[in-house]
Amino acid sequence: MDVNVHCPSCDAQIFVPQEAAGRRARCPKCRHVFTVPSPKDLMEDTFSAWIEEDVEHFIEDRHHHNEELLESSVTLPTIQEEPAPPPSETVEIEPAEDDRPRRRLWPTRRKSSKKSKRHGQAWDKLPSALRKRLAQWCQVRVDELFDLYLPDADLSREDTGNAGIILTDQRLIYCRYHHRGQVERNDPTYTILCKPAGPEVHLVLAHGGERDQMVHLLERHAKRLEEKLKGDALRIEHLD
Repeated sequence: MDVNVHCPSCDAQIFVPQEAAGRRARCPKCRHVFTVPSPKDLMEDTFSAWIEEDVEHFIEDRHHHNEELLESSVTLPTIQEEPAPPPSETVEIEPAEDDRPRRRLWPTRRKSSKKSKRHGQAWDKLPSALRKRLAQWCQVRVDELFDLYLPDADLSREDTGNAGIILTDQRLIYCRYHHRGQVERNDPTYTILCKPAGPEVHLVLAHGGERDQMVHLLERHAKRLEEKLKGDALRIEHLD
């Protein structure tokens, strides 16, 4: 089975045989020579990315909490008393009401990350390593939000993210090996045909008389996709 690794020089995605772990390989894109990591090292990198993601969210939440505390506190301006006039002079008493202009304190606005504005919170909650794999075959547009990722049933745990279905608020994007495609969720001319095959469900995209093989999903993932598309113009039909 091939292992999905990234070139440490140009970050290109490379598929190498699993038995090549520990050997030296040359990147076909930048010609950089590096040592192929073992599956165990790849898993440790994935866990490290998850931990790093959790730490980033903790720091960001702590920063937002401190900003909210600053917003709730108001510093009053210091009033300096004027020196008393000499006793020999006549003092003119001013009205008690102070009409002098005061400086207005504006609360600090809470800053949000660019990723949350562009792709939504569901995208930010994914591990950074998984987002990196998904970005290899799917580019979420600026005007849409990421909703859901369902992995292909044929992928191993280490290969999660290299194929499957990505659902945004506007499109359904699918990838299986080197075969990719997409369809708008509001297009009624397309139909997804679901054919059971043991614990899996094979998906086919139908458009008129054309048929396009999509992906293989586990049964629970196929049900979740059907729930997400309920009410959309894009239809799902079940085959015996």
